[in-house]
Parts: sequence; C-alpha cells; structure tokens
Amino acid sequence: MATERNFRKKIKTPFGIAEFPWLNKPDTKFGGEAYKVTIRIKGDEATKFYNEMLEMAGVALAQQKKADPDNYKKVKSLGKLFIEPAEDEDGDVLADEYLVKAKTNRFYQYNGEEYENTINIVDMDKQEVTQSVYSGSELRAIVTIKPYSGFGGGLSAQINAVQVRNLVTGGGGDDLDFDDGFGEVEAQAEGDADDDDF
Repeated sequence: MATERNFRKKIKTPFGIAEFPWLNKPDTKFGGEAYKVTIRIKGDEATKFYNEMLEMAGVALAQQKKADPDNYKKVKSLGKLFIEPAEDEDGDVLADEYLVKAKTNRFYQYNGEEYENTINIVDMDKQEVTQSVYSGSELRAIVTIKPYSGFGGGLSAQINAVQVRNLVTGGGGDDLDFDDGFGEVEAQAEGDADDDDF
C-alpha cells in the first residue's frame, strides 16, 4: 500500500496590483523575518482562480488528513485560505475582486541546518529586477500551496518567484511595460522556481 504524501502544489497567480510588498528584503516587524506580498486581482480570470483554489483546498486538506491524521483530525472545513474576496471601505464584498496573500520566511531548516531563502524577481523578458518593488506594481507570483492544521486549518501560499509587468519604484515610480510573450506554467510538485517557470 502506497504511503500518502504531504500535499504540495506549485501554481502561478494571475497578474494583479501589489499591496505592501516586502520582496527585495524581508519584513522584520513583530519579531519575524519574512518576504510577503498581497496581490489584488480582478475580473473573470480572478474569479476563476479563486474557484480553482477553493477546489484545490478541498483536495489538499483531504490528502493531508490521510498523510497526517493526528494533526488533521480536528480540521472540520477548508479553514482560512491564502486568497479571499476583497472588500470596500464599508466592508462590502467587491464583485470579481480578490486578495492573494503570500509569504516566505527568510530562513528555513533542513536536516538540522538553517538556510536562507531569497525571492527571484524578474521582468517580462525574464531578466532580474534589481530595483525595489513598491505598492502599485503589477505582478504575479509562483507560489507553493501547502495545507496547515493550526488555527482551524487552511491553505497557505509560499512565494517562490515573482514576475513584474509594470514596476513602481520609490521616488515617484517608473512604469516599465513589457510584452507578455510566454506560455502557461502547469501546476506541479513543489520545487525551486526559476526564470523558466514563467
């Protein structure tokens, strides 16, 4: 009988507008060190992506309960997802608009050793972006989806790489437009993301 594996899936988000990005350096507030970004996505593609993530959450948590039943026995539902409907200032849900929240810790442990993560940031020509990415930049991310059992369970998104279509930097911002000339990335097993994934 095959052993159930922990659920991991690498997926690509739609393009959206970055809010409060910490991609060039980690956020060190509240005692932690993490790269993170919220991406506001809109339209039919955003709604389709949201529905796909709801479906994936069900699959992920069902698989994870089999792989790790002791930790997941108290998870009753999909729990909190890394994507949620956006709201206006009055708390009303906005149609076809969602917030994707992704995060990666600066350090991780493997076989008792500590290693440092970095976020690969590229433009539409797959060239490294060396300027700081500010709020208002248009981008998408490759993230690894992982279920978790704490706080009622849910599905988190770990940032692997970011592709910028329209860059906003400090000092007023620079708008950089690039042609969108590449194919789709299929969902795949977890692994490091590089330029070819875009």
